[in-house]
Amino acid sequence: MLYSGTQGYMQCRKIVDTQFPFNLAQLLVISLLGFSFLCPILMVSYISEIWLCLSLNFIAVWLYNALNEVCRC
Repeated sequence: MLYSGTQGYMQCRKIVDTQFPFNLAQLLVISLLGFSFLCPILMVSYISEIWLCLSLNFIAVWLYNALNEVCRC
């Protein structure tokens, strides 16, 4: 019984201690920056109401940045 609990703990610890590949993390940050710059341009070209364009752009960019921050922790 104790052995199985220790084994489960060590398996969980292995997952926590494995770091995310640095190159992939850099690629994700660059992609997020590209999205943050291109999203307003694309929204302006498709949406004519400025208030709707601003609010949707803010929500989209903010949510992707928030998702990135959650995944980094």
